[in-house]
Amino acid sequence: MKISAFRDLNVQQHNRFQAAVSKLVAYRSSTGTIIAHTRLEEKLPELKAAELVIKQQGLPEETRIRYTEILSEHFCEDGYQTGRPIFRGRFKRFYAEKYGCPPAETDDRIDEIMSMVGTKREDRVFPKQDDRQNDLVMEIVSDILSAFDSGATVVYIEAVYDKYQQPLADNLHIYNQDALASLLLAHANGKYTQRYSFLTNNWSGANTQEDLLHIMKKFHQPQDYTAIHEKAWFLPYERMKTILVTTASIVNVAAETYFYAPNLPVSADELAHLSSLINEELSYHSYITDVRLMQLIAEKCAGIALNTDGYTTYGLRNCLGYILRDQFAFNGPIITLKGKELSMADVFTEFAKDQEVLSVDELSALSNEMNIVIYWDSVLSEMIRVSVTKLVRKDQIKFDIEAIDDILEGMCPGDYVPLPEVNLFLYFPNIGYPWNSYLLESYLFGFSRKFRLLHSSFIKTGVYGAMVRKDADFPDYRSLLVDVLSKSNALDSTKEALQYIVDKGYQQRRRYEGIETVIQEAKLVKEQREKQEK
Repeated sequence: MKISAFRDLNVQQHNRFQAAVSKLVAYRSSTGTIIAHTRLEEKLPELKAAELVIKQQGLPEETRIRYTEILSEHFCEDGYQTGRPIFRGRFKRFYAEKYGCPPAETDDRIDEIMSMVGTKREDRVFPKQDDRQNDLVMEIVSDILSAFDSGATVVYIEAVYDKYQQPLADNLHIYNQDALASLLLAHANGKYTQRYSFLTNNWSGANTQEDLLHIMKKFHQPQDYTAIHEKAWFLPYERMKTILVTTASIVNVAAETYFYAPNLPVSADELAHLSSLINEELSYHSYITDVRLMQLIAEKCAGIALNTDGYTTYGLRNCLGYILRDQFAFNGPIITLKGKELSMADVFTEFAKDQEVLSVDELSALSNEMNIVIYWDSVLSEMIRVSVTKLVRKDQIKFDIEAIDDILEGMCPGDYVPLPEVNLFLYFPNIGYPWNSYLLESYLFGFSRKFRLLHSSFIKTGVYGAMVRKDADFPDYRSLLVDVLSKSNALDSTKEALQYIVDKGYQQRRRYEGIETVIQEAKLVKEQREKQEK
C-alpha cells in the first residue's frame, strides 16, 4: 500500500485489490490462515491482477514504454505468443530496428515483461486496452448477455463480428473472427462458453429455430429481413434467412417479408366460419383459387376482411394455409380438401375436362387468376386446338388417322420437317373444322400413329417445332436441334445458330438454354458425316 500506483488502482477498483492482496499474503504465509479453496478460486482473477501490479512496480519505466510500443506496433492483430522462439525472434528484430540495439533481457524475461505490459488472451499477449477500448469490449459483452437474457440459446461469433466489425478494427485491431473469439472468452467470466462457432450459456443445447421463433412470435405485423435481423442480430444473416424459409409456421407474405402465421388477427369463430364456407365451395368443385378465397372473405367474413385489410392475397393465403393446414391443402393459389391435393397441371386438366368448347381468353383468365402460365400440355391432353382462339373437347372431332398419316407421309421425305412447311391442307379429310397449323399441332400431339410433335413448348400465338417420324432416333427436342444445326452452315456463333432455328420455324424466340453445347455436338456430328461421305 506504500506504492502510489497500486493505491490509485485499488481506489478505482473499490478496494478490491487491497482485500485480494491480504488474502494472497495469508495464503502464502506458512503461519497465516489459508483461505478456503472455493473462495480462492473466486478471488483468482483479482489475485493475479494484484500480483501483476506488484511485479510491474519493479519494471523500469523506459523498459515498460519500449516493450509496450513494440507490442502495440507489431503484435496488435495476432498477438505475441510466449514460449515461441519465432515470436521472440520477431520481437528482438523489431526492438533492434526501433532502438538501435537488441533488448538486454533474457528470453524468459522478455516473455515475462511482454505479459506484464499486455493483456493475455489464451496463449497470446495483446496490447492493453484504453478506456475507449474497454468501453467497446464491455458494450459487446453486454450485448451478448442481453441476448441470452432475452431467451437466445446461442450467439454466433460471426454475427458479433459482423455487427461490430468496423469498431473492432478501428479500436482493438481485431480483423477476424478467431481473434474476436479469444477476446470474448477472455471476458466471459463464466457467463458463457464457446461451442463450435457460437457462444452459449445453455448447457442443454442450442436451438436457433426456437430462438428465431421466440422473436417472430412477438411481431404482430409482417416484418422484412432488416427488421427481423435487428432483433435476431445474434444469428448470421444468411442463417436467419434459411430458418425463416424452412420453418413452417413462419410464412412468406411479401418479398423478403415474413410473419408468424398464428399471430394473424383472426378469431377462432371467424376461422370456423371461413372453414365452413370453403368446405361448401369444395362440395361443388375439386378446388378453389386464392382469388375465390379472397372473394368469400370480402363477401361473407367482414371481421377477417377488416382486420387483414393490409395483407396481400399472397400473404393472407399463406397465413391461412398454415392455420387451416389440418383441414385444407394450400398448393400455391390452389386450395383443396386435405388429402385431395391438385397440382397446377391437374387444375388445367380439370378445367379443360369440364368444357365442351373453350377459348384461349378463358385459359388466360385462369392463368392470370392464379398468377401462373398456361399448362398447355394438360389442356391439350383433353382438348383439340382448332384455331388461334378456340379449343374443343376431344370427343367433338373424329380423325381419319390412316388417311391423314398417309398425306403427311408425302410431306415428310426425311425424318422430320419444320411445322411451318406443312401448310397444304386442301386434301386433308373433312373433320368439321378448317385444317390449319393449330389443328395439325394438336393432331401430332395426341393422335397420329406415324408422327409426333417435337418442340420447345406450346405457345399462345403461333405454331413452332417439327413433325418427326416416330421411328426416327430423336428422343427429345434437343437432339433434334443438334441434327438440324449439323446440316446447316450456322455454327460459327450462338447468335447465328439461334437465328437459323427461328428462321426455319423450329421455335419462336432466339433463345435456348445450353445452345453452346448443342453447337459443339452439331459440329462433331457434321465432321463425322463429312468423313463418312468422303
